[in-house]
Amino acid sequence: MGVRVPINSQKPAQAVSFGLTYLLITSGNNYWYTSNTPTLSALGASVAFEW
Repeated sequence: MGVRVPINSQKPAQAVSFGLTYLLITSGNNYWYTSNTPTLSALGASVAFEW
């Protein structure tokens, strides 16, 4: 999810962008007799300047 915020009303191409990302990966491992379900979670943020 991201938001782009213009910083100059004269030149709308100039902007700052903010973004958030969330990643969730789960894997049901059916090859073993025990319940083995590894999980990877990640949270990220980004800031970008456009000129």
